[in-house]
Amino acid sequence: MKNIFFTISLAIIILPLMILNDHSNVEAASIKNPIANSNPINFDASLIIGQVPIQKVGTEFDVPVNLVYGGKKVCGVKAYLSFPPNMLEVVSLTHGPIFTMEAVKKFNNQTGAISYTLAPGGSCTTQSSTVYTVRFRTKASGNAPIHFSSAYAGSGDSTGMPYELPTYKIESTVWINNDFAALAARSASLNEKLIKYLESRSKISNYSQ
Repeated sequence: MKNIFFTISLAIIILPLMILNDHSNVEAASIKNPIANSNPINFDASLIIGQVPIQKVGTEFDVPVNLVYGGKKVCGVKAYLSFPPNMLEVVSLTHGPIFTMEAVKKFNNQTGAISYTLAPGGSCTTQSSTVYTVRFRTKASGNAPIHFSSAYAGSGDSTGMPYELPTYKIESTVWINNDFAALAARSASLNEKLIKYLESRSKISNYSQ
């Protein structure tokens, strides 16, 4: 009976923390296998906005925009993003290791828009890579979705004419919550107190027997 009470009580304390922690990891698993939960048939490339942990208001963090090679050479990437300007603002844009030629590079923190078009520094590539990284700063609590407003990978035919590749896209949401750290600390403290209380009760019960 004591074991059942201990298990139930412990679950009541820990479960909210597990739910909050899981929120930051629900979609992160898809980055290990970007198409694990999808069926991108006839897609020659995938563009993925990286997942990030829970953030606090006023912090800066990086969000990568990744290209996953799908079978055809990539000669350029257009990856325009939108974000809620009341919750996020762009600090900087940085190109990745392969896509170093910047054709368009600008952002607008008033409208929540990023415009970035890049090409490989040398010839077309057949590698998966980070296209560019956005450094954001958080401004307010809540769920902040980051969407592709316009995005595709481009290739070139035998005559050198560019064309768009069928491109699969995975987007992201940033959870901004200042109370998370406080809740985590409070849950840990309550959990420790509960364990000590149950241990003391167990010792008293064993002694009385």
